[in-house]
Amino acid sequence: MRTFRSTHRFAVLFVMMAIIVAGILCSCGTTTPEPTKTELLTRAGGWKFDKFTVGDIGAGAVAYPGMVIKFASSGSMTLTLTPAAVAAVKALGADLETSYTGTWAFNSGETQITFNVPPFFTAPLRVSELSSSTLRLTGSVPNTTQTLETQWTGN
Repeated sequence: MRTFRSTHRFAVLFVMMAIIVAGILCSCGTTTPEPTKTELLTRAGGWKFDKFTVGDIGAGAVAYPGMVIKFASSGSMTLTLTPAAVAAVKALGADLETSYTGTWAFNSGETQITFNVPPFFTAPLRVSELSSSTLRLTGSVPNTTQTLETQWTGN
């Protein structure tokens, strides 16, 4: 009888250990899912303007210093310019405010974003790169054969 109890205890202990080990091994394999493109785009700090190029002509952050764009998951967006950016654009003869609101939407494949930001533009731009630190958008300049590319850095 004593041998049966010892064997029974060993079997119960073995089964319990197997369950614990299986649980540990299963939990080790879980990974955090990659963020969606919408989650990347709507990051809390928004995106700070880095540079743009039109064709082979480039312009850096000097042209629009401190410009920030923030996207909300609801489809709204805000484009904010610093007073220095507004002054730089006004020096070129244009009149700007310091903040503009509009809307944005991904196309079905999340490869393009259509912007509606009056009075600037309503246009689709191709998402060339979208990561946690970089947003690059590319599009055609109206009435030309030139391509516009903008680059933004996570703010």
